[in-house]
Amino acid sequence: MSIQQLSKQLQDQIFKEHYYVDLYGYTLERANLTAEDVEDEKLSSKQLTSLWRKFWFSLPDHSAIRRGPFFTLCDICETEA
Repeated sequence: MSIQQLSKQLQDQIFKEHYYVDLYGYTLERANLTAEDVEDEKLSSKQLTSLWRKFWFSLPDHSAIRRGPFFTLCDICETEA
């Protein structure tokens, strides 16, 4: 699965599971992106990796983050260059 497809899937999980949606929206805004940009699967691997890492690093340092979308987020951030 490409990072574009995985990113689309992750974004869907974030919204569906109400996983730090406001923080994700803020991260998109800071990156001058929209949810539609991710949904359209047209961003480069570098753009997506940068977006997800910014989101990952902005999450609170608390065990409550370790659910559903977090594991997919970790996979992207730890394996993509």
